[in-house]
Amino acid sequence: VCATLDIDELKHAMANGEIDLAMGYFPDLNAQASFQQRLYFHTYACMLRHDHPLTAGPLSLRSYSEAGHAVAVSPARTTALLNSFLEKRSIKRRIVLQTPHHLSLAAIVESTDLIATVPLATGARFVPLGMVKLLPLPFTPPSFAIQQHWHPLFHRDPRNQWLRSQIAQLFTPESDD
Repeated sequence: VCATLDIDELKHAMANGEIDLAMGYFPDLNAQASFQQRLYFHTYACMLRHDHPLTAGPLSLRSYSEAGHAVAVSPARTTALLNSFLEKRSIKRRIVLQTPHHLSLAAIVESTDLIATVPLATGARFVPLGMVKLLPLPFTPPSFAIQQHWHPLFHRDPRNQWLRSQIAQLFTPESDD
């Protein structure tokens, strides 16, 4: 089951065994609340349609700021990380459209002049489908660790250990690329 919970609900569900693993970017799950294993490091990219005018050259900070942006307004911690990063650096975006899901952004930018700043894996998922193109951002975006987390009560549980090992095998140092 895949669920999006606030941090207190997540801690509670992990402690009582309702959730075996939490996977993702969870800066609020500290070592006292859970064990954790880094799966890979992640960052952001700019997603836009193949023939977008901005694909003609390197993306500048000015063109990035002036372009119309589609953004995902979600409780995802990666959204908060990006917004905080942009705010601290006074990097503005002209937000034209908001959607609750990162996965809907590809269809939006594929058929419009809007661009979207997305977690790299989100954009990379749609590139092979021919839907969009990814460009490097005109600034060095933050990176963050995607980890699996589990509650200390289940650290030695054989089923939980097996599940964690299966997840860990899916990721290698090359996953960071």
